[in-house]
Amino acid sequence: MKIGLVAEYNPLHKGHLYQINKIKEMYPDGKIIVCMSSNFVQRGEPAIINKFQRAKLAIDLGVDLVFELPVYFSTQNAEIFAKASINILNKLKVEKIIFGSEDKIEILKNILEKIENNKDIYRENLKENLKKGYSYQKSSLIAMDFLNKIEKDALKKANNILGLEYLKAIKKINPEISAQTIKRVGVDHNSQDSTLEFASASLIRKKIFQNKSVKNFLPLETYESIKKQKLNNLENYYHIFKHQILLDSSLKDYMDYEIGMENLFLKNLDAKNFSEFINSCTNKRYSSSRIRRLILSKILDLKKEDIKNYLYLPYLRLLAGNSKGFEILKDLEYPIITNKKNLKDLSPEIKAIYEKEVFATNVYNTFSTGKLNEDYTRKIFIKK
Repeated sequence: MKIGLVAEYNPLHKGHLYQINKIKEMYPDGKIIVCMSSNFVQRGEPAIINKFQRAKLAIDLGVDLVFELPVYFSTQNAEIFAKASINILNKLKVEKIIFGSEDKIEILKNILEKIENNKDIYRENLKENLKKGYSYQKSSLIAMDFLNKIEKDALKKANNILGLEYLKAIKKINPEISAQTIKRVGVDHNSQDSTLEFASASLIRKKIFQNKSVKNFLPLETYESIKKQKLNNLENYYHIFKHQILLDSSLKDYMDYEIGMENLFLKNLDAKNFSEFINSCTNKRYSSSRIRRLILSKILDLKKEDIKNYLYLPYLRLLAGNSKGFEILKDLEYPIITNKKNLKDLSPEIKAIYEKEVFATNVYNTFSTGKLNEDYTRKIFIKK
């Protein structure tokens, strides 16, 4: 059985390892294929470890294949992130998709059914709440007055929100794919609490940048990798963004934009750092994640028109694998991209995704390894 996972591994911690081992225990003959975020992630930030190293770690810790979720999609809202990921896994012919969640999958399926049965009411309520100045996420939750308390509480949890988008995407792209959840262990997705072994990725990143110990929360391989890395942080990109927004303040070509946001950005551009800038721009309508995603779209020039046009393309870019994983690549309908040589017979749209990846990796590496034009020249990691 081909089992698909969607991940960022930012960084790959013991909660992720628990999920991988649980899947191997449940499906000992299964082959695990991961669709993993590129060098920039869904929170609108650079990944703490580059994509090549994260892919290698995933293989070392039990995954069979790691494919790239391109930066066009890895940096966008939950709906786009989920659709692009499920599209890639579907084209890799996975039979089952497993994701972590805080609640049982039956609750998420019930929520999805109720939303579909009440879509006209939902849309009208959503529109009214957005007019009141609430954020999209809050407006959406308030609009679902047809949900019971348990269901509404479930939609306040980050993994459940993303899980619901996975279910929507599966239904749209290929309803034949089955979905299964593994309950998160230890702590919730964005929790600032921890147990002896488990902490959220956000808390781990926070501790890393504060030079606090995270050894208990990470597999040894991840811990050793982080010690060797020059860590990347959104703060590094503030001067690039300031230059771009002063040169051209237009934001209308990007996802997450709303009329007037350029004025909000210009008004707060004298902030001394990115954290202060984002805090100044965040309000009840614009979440900090939305602000970061829009900033990153500007920095990397990720236009919404391109995102819409490229969303369902067969961009199958392999980052790492093992011999067991390579056995399942023979009967695919679409070509696997590993380096520049594979690109010559592909469509102009696939080549455009490639060119954006090369650019994004160059931007990322400017503040980490310093290497330019590494993407598509670096050999993929293969574990024998």
